[in-house]
Amino acid sequence: MNTKKLSRRNFLRGAAVVSGAAVLAACAPKPAATQAAPTTAPTMGPKPLTTEPITLRMWHWDNYMADGWKPVNAKFTEKYPNIKVSIEMTEYGEYSQKVAAAIAGGAVPDVTGTVAEHFTNMAGQGQLTDLTPYVDATKFPIDDYNKGNLSQNSWGGLLLSIPYTADGEWWFYQVDEFKKKGLKTPYQYWKEGNWTWDTATMLAEQLTSGTGVDKVFGWGGLGTGNYFEMLPYLASNGSGFFDEKYTKCLLSDPKSLELYQWGYDNRKFAPGPEDQQSGTPQSGHVMQWLDWSPYGLVYAPQMPFTYSYAPPPASPTTKKFVFCGDAPGFGILKGAKHPDESWALIAWLNTLDACETIFDYTGQEPPRISIATDTGLWQRNTKFVDSAVGLELTKARFNDGFYNTPKTSNFVEMWQAHNEEISLAWADKQPLKDALNKANDRIDALLKEATIDQDRLYWTPS
Repeated sequence: MNTKKLSRRNFLRGAAVVSGAAVLAACAPKPAATQAAPTTAPTMGPKPLTTEPITLRMWHWDNYMADGWKPVNAKFTEKYPNIKVSIEMTEYGEYSQKVAAAIAGGAVPDVTGTVAEHFTNMAGQGQLTDLTPYVDATKFPIDDYNKGNLSQNSWGGLLLSIPYTADGEWWFYQVDEFKKKGLKTPYQYWKEGNWTWDTATMLAEQLTSGTGVDKVFGWGGLGTGNYFEMLPYLASNGSGFFDEKYTKCLLSDPKSLELYQWGYDNRKFAPGPEDQQSGTPQSGHVMQWLDWSPYGLVYAPQMPFTYSYAPPPASPTTKKFVFCGDAPGFGILKGAKHPDESWALIAWLNTLDACETIFDYTGQEPPRISIATDTGLWQRNTKFVDSAVGLELTKARFNDGFYNTPKTSNFVEMWQAHNEEISLAWADKQPLKDALNKANDRIDALLKEATIDQDRLYWTPS
């Protein structure tokens, strides 16, 4: 998909970044029972919070997200006046290297953002602190979180980060263009039970028109560089990135080829490399596209048209809707100077009030089920476009299931191998089937070298 994104989105649709990291060994926090707490200090974790003045360094990417954390962190400092919070943002493509350098230099941040390939890198190398003692000691409301999202933030049975959102990817579309052409919308097809890849293709063909700089594109294209997009599509068609036991890659599976062939055949309806200006949603020339759910709010002041959403289209074979398992979180790297205070901040960011504030500012659905599926939350957020549909999609993600990123320590290298081969096929420099077979072989070789957490990939309600 050739659309301009914020840093994380740009990165995911390009080549993955390979990073190396040195492991800095440190002790995990001890259970609260082993450490007595003075009655004069506030308690939040295995030992009392410091009364000395400190500043917690909070690392993350995507600058716009800091807008929601700033007011939440300010209230945290009101409660704990001696603890300040410094939010330090880094471009997504540079984030892994920055964390690796901090670990190697022994100067890690206090609270560290984690998502998918960042998490698998850190967790696979044993760099994150087990948060279970904190959860137990503080009676943290862990049961209010989707088990699949918690799985994405765990490794080897240890909870290593806490999700701060449960956002996903939705199918965006221009409402007025569908009305003008007398077409049923993706949302209507979804409610009828006919929203599939074939339907999306039919609409893309009917919505594509014009030439040159005036060309209107029927869809944004298949984001082959984005594993958050491709993995759910694979699962929808009964395939996946790996088999259930992580013994082999499944890109050479005929069901995988069906997915990539769908995107390859429909390139004529999508922006190409030459359409950098006219091929963005903001240009008004793209009629439907897949994007992150927070853009239901972020796009609002940018778009010169009305838009709404539906789920990503289902495989026409299975009719199964599969959302992405994106559940970025916050963890504590081993060697952090203030682990207990860091946990206090993570817990604070996950209070109900904080979740709603962050949602109001950034459009990121809360990670806690009780509030993410609350009608009142969505009704109060007047900046989120078509919030009633947003609530429907959030509930559907919890109910229909989602696909998590495989937990292999070298998933970044695996996805880079995928991108290198598939990009050649998209440029017509090698046959698509050959590209998938070559990517499959390269990933199988990397699988033999990987540290693996053999956890569930496709999550459905139990």
